[in-house]
Amino acid sequence: MCLVYREEKPGGIRRLLKRAFDYKRIKQKLWYVPIIFLMPLLYLLTYGVMRLIGLPLPPETRILFLTIPILFVAFFIAAIGEEL
Repeated sequence: MCLVYREEKPGGIRRLLKRAFDYKRIKQKLWYVPIIFLMPLLYLLTYGVMRLIGLPLPPETRILFLTIPILFVAFFIAAIGEEL
């Protein structure tokens, strides 16, 4: 971002941040399936393999549903930083 700001000033930063939310760049809508379901599928497969080979499963965990939106925002911001 610093390099973009140095070369194009605030207008360049705005254009760079707009690219993170530009869903129209994905022409084939079929790509949304792996984008959305890849990580949950991997977690489910990991759980299934652990059950099949007899590994001990993690102890019961409690998920506070109020933390889910906070974690979503935190991971989304981190992902935007990585992609940009």
